[in-house]
Amino acid sequence: MNAKSNNDEAVRLEVLRQYQILDTEPEEVYDNLAQLAAFICGTPIALVNFIDENRQWFKAKLGLDVPEMPRNVGLSYLCQEKRDVVIVPDALADAKLATNPVVTDYPYVRFYAGVPLITPKGYMLGTLCVIDKVPRQLSQQQVDALVALSRLVINQLELRRNVSEVSRISEEFITHEQAAKTQITNILESITDAFFALDQDWRFTYINSQPERLLQKSKNDLLGKNIWEVFPALVETKFYHEYNRAIAQQVSVEFEEFYPPLKGWFSVHAYPSRDGLSVYFQDITEKQQTAVALRQSEERWQLALQGNNDGIWDWNVKTNEVLFSTRWKEMLGYEDQERESLEIEEILQTTVKEVQKLLEADRVVM
Repeated sequence: MNAKSNNDEAVRLEVLRQYQILDTEPEEVYDNLAQLAAFICGTPIALVNFIDENRQWFKAKLGLDVPEMPRNVGLSYLCQEKRDVVIVPDALADAKLATNPVVTDYPYVRFYAGVPLITPKGYMLGTLCVIDKVPRQLSQQQVDALVALSRLVINQLELRRNVSEVSRISEEFITHEQAAKTQITNILESITDAFFALDQDWRFTYINSQPERLLQKSKNDLLGKNIWEVFPALVETKFYHEYNRAIAQQVSVEFEEFYPPLKGWFSVHAYPSRDGLSVYFQDITEKQQTAVALRQSEERWQLALQGNNDGIWDWNVKTNEVLFSTRWKEMLGYEDQERESLEIEEILQTTVKEVQKLLEADRVVM
């Protein structure tokens, strides 16, 4: 993955804590990334996990019942050692891995593919991994997609930390003396996303290096200029109304919006002060495209499921709901929508009976 290596464990742990991600509540964006990883790789289990002193803590998990595991079990250490993608087609075929507790016991790992989550400064915080209970292989396209999803996890972490930092210093940027302003400017220049400040007349008074790349305008095009004159397409958009609301009500605003001239989505956080407005924003186009791809894949699966003439059903382990194909409804004798959600034991019993009839077998075990 060609990431700069920083292997000092004490510093790595401090960097992990700075992201303030450990033991936080589930978040949809991480859950979606895990779900998309499982869908792309065709596995029942996917994890976004972060590794501290003693444990692997799962920020997002699909197909696993536990919130964390001890650091000294599992296969994430392979990613730590290699600092690159790790593929284990069959754990039982490797004598060293065959005795690992996650292979011999729950969740009975046979296949493992992990990508290290490495920050822009080279610190590995954890892994994005997919797991199966049967041996399998991944295509190069699947591996590339898994690496791309790992970058989205890091981008989300950077956004979390940067928003926290910008909210703390946005007021200081306007009010502090020159020496403090120099220090704050250095911080703003070091963050990976865009920050700018506007005065009460909507003129740019400060811009870090990122807006030039994202907005395709130089600092000379922006500093001292009125934002609505430089970007007339923003007038009467959500940007315009939310910025004005922040100033009028003296409240911070957060929103996501598509900007047609740049053909991109932006996550925006704006903080008012007595002298104007401080704005932090990030290009989230890739994140939005990932979310759309996930929704489309789910819609395609549901359409295929409902239109299939064979006996197919899909169990959502999160909601404990079951979606039946038309053929399954006929076999079960439940044509009405009210009986689409059944006890899983009943479904499995019916499945065994139907397979037994189809194969003319004496015994069928699922």
